[in-house]
Amino acid sequence: MTYTDTQDNTPGTGNFSLDPLFVDVAGDNLRLRACSPAIDKGDNAANSTPTDLNNSPRLVRQIDLGAYEFQGTPQSPLTITQQPVSYFSIPQGGTFTASVSASGSVSSYQWYKDGAPISGATSATLTVSNLSGANQGRYYVVVTGSCNSVTSNEIVLIVNTGMYTVKSGRWDDASVWSMNRVPASGDAVRIKHLVTVPGEYIAQARQLSYDPGQTVQLQNGSKLVAQ
Repeated sequence: MTYTDTQDNTPGTGNFSLDPLFVDVAGDNLRLRACSPAIDKGDNAANSTPTDLNNSPRLVRQIDLGAYEFQGTPQSPLTITQQPVSYFSIPQGGTFTASVSASGSVSSYQWYKDGAPISGATSATLTVSNLSGANQGRYYVVVTGSCNSVTSNEIVLIVNTGMYTVKSGRWDDASVWSMNRVPASGDAVRIKHLVTVPGEYIAQARQLSYDPGQTVQLQNGSKLVAQ
């Protein structure tokens, strides 16, 4: 067997194992889509008829695999060449921007939040302004071309609705915190940098959360009380 698309990648000249990308298998339409790997992958010497099963020319450039010869211009499958940043932690009221780059002929973009399509979010870049807690969640985009669709990696968006660190430093240093004051027992606190609680000091917060890889270090005799 040669010049054949097989499921098990059978050894032989011209053989390969890829989705042939038929137009509609369920509808029995086995014509090739524009980015099918079967286009121009046949053996011209094996051709003995001038037309294909659709009575179209059997030889367009190099002969195709299959019963139907693709009559148009082949296209490369759509691929994502630059994935969006995977994690954002943005203060309430801020702006969230994510983007994706793709190769091939793109016909549409559709962004999703927590699995649901976002109305009007149909470009390569998603921008959400004046963030609130309702915007927090998981985002991704589906990019669709003329013959295939691809889905981006997932983005996690955290919206900081309380205080957060703006730099590394001591817990009792007001300049470390977004509100330029030391957290109190009623504050929700987000740790975005390395913070040290000095010796014999009691740090307080209503709620405590951390960005990946960040932590609070306790020195001798210090405590961190979060409800």
